[in-house]
Amino acid sequence: PFEGVLGLDFETASAADLKKTGAWAYSCHPSTLIYCAAWIYCRPNGVAFCSLWYPGMPLLKGIREYLRAGGTVLAHNAPFERAICANLLTPSAMAFPEIEDHQWVDTQASGLAVGLPRTLEGLAKALGVPAQKDMEGHKLMRKMARAVELVDGQWTYPMATPANLKRLGEYCIIDAVAMAQCWNKLPKLPTTEVRLCHADRRINRRGVFLD
Repeated sequence: PFEGVLGLDFETASAADLKKTGAWAYSCHPSTLIYCAAWIYCRPNGVAFCSLWYPGMPLLKGIREYLRAGGTVLAHNAPFERAICANLLTPSAMAFPEIEDHQWVDTQASGLAVGLPRTLEGLAKALGVPAQKDMEGHKLMRKMARAVELVDGQWTYPMATPANLKRLGEYCIIDAVAMAQCWNKLPKLPTTEVRLCHADRRINRRGVFLD
């Protein structure tokens, strides 16, 4: 059995409006791309390692083996990371391992279950963890997150300069560390709530069949 949990946080851009489309449709939009991802392995006594990944880089062997072995994956608002993995990573040429619905755990869900704020910023403040939201990085992320549609149906990402991508990676890592520290302070969801989460994911993956 694994003694810790592997955290994941993506930074993305798209011409789609995430708030209007929802995570799954957003991840399927042809303009949506991944800027970077932070992988963090946290044990109950603290963070063991943190790795920043950019598209085109190989996935660390240890992470790949962990996922294939059914290890638990942590995210804040996990349906977003789940959708990005399913639609932008798993089908790709890099043979990203599929993460099953039951593998996901969520700091947002665990926080809401005990009446704590929905956002990672609010949750980190409420729990008083050492790593707090990087608000300057957050402003940059918001600017970089919008793709610009061109007249020929293509998209451009004018904010994706090397300097901005480097700064965005730093922001992504801080988010992942804050999430991991929050996870270690949050009570675990009751079994009944975990079962409801799993049922919800199955329902959303299946969708509604209409004639």
